[in-house]
Amino acid sequence: MPGTSLHHYRSARQESVDLVLEDARGVLLGIKVKASSRMGRRKFRNLRAFGEALGDRFIGGVVLHSRSESISFGWRLRAVPVSALWRQD
Repeated sequence: MPGTSLHHYRSARQESVDLVLEDARGVLLGIKVKASSRMGRRKFRNLRAFGEALGDRFIGGVVLHSRSESISFGWRLRAVPVSALWRQD
């Protein structure tokens, strides 16, 4: 997308976000990629810390996983199947 850039994030406490998409307005989306099919709140720890550090610039966080369903994990956080990247519904 025009005006969108791709980054990686790692804090001084070693909290990382695999992919960070930033649009031309400076709004950011964090993405973690997990091979595991087990989903829980712990998988979102780094995305939560990233969102808290960004405040209003944080539009949301996504964990891509190997399960088949999409699951909400609260404020702007969602687990999404990696297959959704190429699926057309």
